[in-house]
Amino acid sequence: MEQDSDPGSPSPARRFRTPALDLWRQELRQGIRTTTTLDDLWRAACAEMTALEAHHDGLPEAARRDRRRARLIVRSAVTGAAS
Repeated sequence: MEQDSDPGSPSPARRFRTPALDLWRQELRQGIRTTTTLDDLWRAACAEMTALEAHHDGLPEAARRDRRRARLIVRSAVTGAAS
């Protein structure tokens, strides 16, 4: 992975948090889920991964759109579960 010219700056692909993707990876490592568990967490993790790729490719608007989509998926899942 490429690094910015400033050694103190984060790598281009990790300038923002990816809580859904991080949780998905953690649950996968722990055996809580499989790669074929297709649920809201998976959908949000996919949106965050797409945002990372867009950010890395220099597409900030697409990255923001996909991050927003991930947040909406999570918010919808949480409020739907609380109903």
